[in-house]
Amino acid sequence: MLFNNLELEKAVEDPNYRPRFYAMRDSQPNNLYTYHQGSDEHSVRYDESGGGVQLLSDYMIDNGISLDILNNAAFHYMNPSAGWISEDSLRHIWWNDEQARSRGDSFKFDGLMYSNNAIFAITRSYVRHGSNTEGKMRMRGAMVCPDVGVLAAGSDGQGDESFTLLYDRRVQKFWAPEDTTQVAFRRLVYLPTQANT
Repeated sequence: MLFNNLELEKAVEDPNYRPRFYAMRDSQPNNLYTYHQGSDEHSVRYDESGGGVQLLSDYMIDNGISLDILNNAAFHYMNPSAGWISEDSLRHIWWNDEQARSRGDSFKFDGLMYSNNAIFAITRSYVRHGSNTEGKMRMRGAMVCPDVGVLAAGSDGQGDESFTLLYDRRVQKFWAPEDTTQVAFRRLVYLPTQANT
């Protein structure tokens, strides 16, 4: 949803830009969502009933943005291709992995991750989601793809960061793509706020 927000902004600013929108599953191609401030429901809900979550097309209509942008867009779905594994099976694999960990054992990945579309990762807390990773992830290696998204908690009470990326220069020998475009790193922080009563 956050990527869809950014892609829509780029398409509004540049009529020649071809946005890349992401949705949960290809069986529901019209269920493309955006997230807007006012709630942290995007972390636990994936439908418009959660505060701050809205269908992309509804958001565009509400804000006077032409739906013609959707005609030029690329759509990517997060469910497994051709149904080679069911979403329920995949969910059970993830949950079993979470529960097999010792409490505080962060999710670790060593290697080079590549995708020609996107790599998304999320870590979940112990208190809210029962994750033994306690919201922590450590990656040693590199991620190469057009869209990268890692949603992780901030630093804990002791100041330890929840996401650690240890770049391994050896990955340059494994794969060295050439790209003439500019690359930028931007860190965004989303904080829940309370309305004044």
